Amino acid sequence: MRMVRVLSLLVLLTMLLSGLLYAQQKRDRFEIAIYAGAGLKGSEYRFFDEINISYGFGFTYRLSKRYGIEAELSYLPLSVDVDFKKLGISLNFLDYMYPDNNYRLLLDINGLIYILERPRIKPFIILGLGWLHDFNYIKYRLLFPDDDSDSYEWQEVKNRTNDLQFPNIGIGFNYLIKEDALLRVKLVFHQPGSKELQTTSLVAGFGFRF
Repeated sequence: MRMVRVLSLLVLLTMLLSGLLYAQQKRDRFEIAIYAGAGLKGSEYRFFDEINISYGFGFTYRLSKRYGIEAELSYLPLSVDVDFKKLGISLNFLDYMYPDNNYRLLLDINGLIYILERPRIKPFIILGLGWLHDFNYIKYRLLFPDDDSDSYEWQEVKNRTNDLQFPNIGIGFNYLIKEDALLRVKLVFHQPGSKELQTTSLVAGFGFRF
């Protein structure tokens, strides 16, 4: 995993330096796009929907025909991870729980490498890094059965996690509807290999070039 990170960083730096040296003069293009799709949050302690809806907004600057830089904000609602074992809570007594305003937020800076130049379809490779913010808040009920009656008590867990995500690896393509409008599809693995921090997203969106 360490070798993958080092190689990813070297490729990303080489790509950005090459793009800056070959920056277009009159053909610089900007792209903005909104996304929606499926987001899978990897964890050993996932108690709610494994696959969530993912929303995103991205801004891309084309350094050249071959390279681009993308800043993207992604949001996964109802995404909850709680390790009850670390909290000292036995799952044998766990009776009921529900989430309250849980989410995962990703802010990514990705390099795009355009591998083919076709009139309408422009596939690319994604390589970058990002920042992750998790907000986990659930309420749960512990049931203590005995011979006479069932007693219970309500508890709550609130936890925030912030972490650097590196690398982001993925593929995607733009399909030009017309010169200044496009459809975009992306499959991205954010920090692959990490059980708790990996996010996998498959999204499609609509964007404009200007």
